[in-house]
Amino acid sequence: MALNSSRADDGQGCSVMNGILTMAEAALELRCSKAHLSHIVNGQVADLPPLPVVRIGRRVLIRRAVLLQWLWTLEGGNGIMPSDLNSSLATHGKD
Repeated sequence: MALNSSRADDGQGCSVMNGILTMAEAALELRCSKAHLSHIVNGQVADLPPLPVVRIGRRVLIRRAVLLQWLWTLEGGNGIMPSDLNSSLATHGKD
C-alpha cells in the first residue's frame, strides 16, 4: 500500500495529506474536540459505533473515505451513497 505523500492546504492554514487525516484534522472536520474524537475511536460514546482508524505506533490516522462512510452510516444511509460522497471516496479512497 503506497501512501500519497502530496500535501494540500485545506483552506484553514492546515496542511493535510490527501486522503489521510490525523486526529486533530478529523476533529476539525467533525467540529469536536480531539478528546471527544478519541472517545469515539475507542468506542466510549454511547449509541455511536467506533470510528475505524489506522494505528502506526502511537499515531492514530483516519482515512477520509472511512470518515465519510462512517458519517453516512450514522445519518441512516442505506442503499446507494450520494454521488458527491461516492466521488469523494473514489478520489481519496485509493492510497
